[in-house]
Amino acid sequence: MKHDDLKFATRFNMLKDSNKSILLPNENRTLRIEKTWNNGYQFYVLYSVDLLERDKNEAEIPKLRVDKIIMTTNKGEGFETEAQLFKGNTDLEGYVYKHRFYRSFMVYPNFEDVQEKDWEKFSNSERLELTSLSINSSKGETAVDSLAFKINPNGDTIASSKVEKTLKLYDSTEIKLNKLEFYQMGTRLTTDKHKNDHLIGFSGWNKDSGFPIEYGIHKGPNGKTYIESFSIMNLLLMMDRTDQSEFTVSQSLHVTDGSYSFIVPKKEMAKAVNNPDVQIQMNQSIVVKEGIKAFYKGLIFDQTNNQFGIKFTLETNAEPIDNYMFYPKPQYHYQNIDEMEQDKRYLANLVSIKDSKGKELEDYGVESIITDRNSEFMISFYDDIPKDDLTITLSNLTRIEPLKKEIKIPVKFPALSK
Repeated sequence: MKHDDLKFATRFNMLKDSNKSILLPNENRTLRIEKTWNNGYQFYVLYSVDLLERDKNEAEIPKLRVDKIIMTTNKGEGFETEAQLFKGNTDLEGYVYKHRFYRSFMVYPNFEDVQEKDWEKFSNSERLELTSLSINSSKGETAVDSLAFKINPNGDTIASSKVEKTLKLYDSTEIKLNKLEFYQMGTRLTTDKHKNDHLIGFSGWNKDSGFPIEYGIHKGPNGKTYIESFSIMNLLLMMDRTDQSEFTVSQSLHVTDGSYSFIVPKKEMAKAVNNPDVQIQMNQSIVVKEGIKAFYKGLIFDQTNNQFGIKFTLETNAEPIDNYMFYPKPQYHYQNIDEMEQDKRYLANLVSIKDSKGKELEDYGVESIITDRNSEFMISFYDDIPKDDLTITLSNLTRIEPLKKEIKIPVKFPALSK
């Protein structure tokens, strides 16, 4: 049974056999868990039930339903959440094989049920329990026992290839690339521990497609530092087992210290709202420093989306790929200041807005438009336009630096352990 999120798992033979089964009361059947797969959060289950001669259509065949998920750490601390179902063809279709009817589903925990202070513990859970389970059929709904599975939050390495290359940053800092690993969520480069807290990523190219590649930096709970890119995983999904390709790492992405503010007077906003056909154009400098230039460009009315917006730009002297990872994120998503400081390296191009009384606003979003040389952004408000002077602050701005030398890394379909 197909599911988009299973492409990687099926490509690399990661579906696991299961020996779990449930006797279905009053049905004279057994529900059998056939295959499972997880990436630490998503959990896929393929199950089957006996077919009986009296079965006339799918509605008469028992179907498994899960309402809750409990994630448990290795210290026994549990987090109960609502089970969220990935919509797709697997939760609607079934098939018959050797007198059994097969169905599948993909679920994940509702992350909104987890408090921010518990996120690190939750993300390192090693046991996933499907609970509040029930069997539904034409006979009605019947509760059944929970099902528990072991999961690996760090990702099992299923194959790897040596890289043994060194990235030399603009300031001569060296980062050693050891291996290209293939694991249950994708692909990653293992490194020695990098020491630059302002380094947040890299960019490069794929030789065959000519498409840009962005690489994020992730520090796992095991203390290792990884450089990851979904582009490499997508490349592998398209490759035949005999194909070879190549990707490059050519530039580093850094977050800068400092914050930079500009004021949008309420009289200007009132003028723009009352005259949507007239754009208020500005070219006010927000910050001009080496590698970064930001300008407040004025107030516009987006006819396409029927939205009023505050426009600003980030300019660089680099190629468009360099702007690929420039995307402001509202600061109000990070409410715990201590954790925000700890995670500072991973937060780039933050935008915060305060009114004249210093109150932080939350009802806005930031859209990006990539042009030939600049990154243009528009701040729009979800509800009413604020009738107040606004102070808009940009922080954790990013800049691009070329590596001392571009690194080329060959990639081919890995030899998988049987």
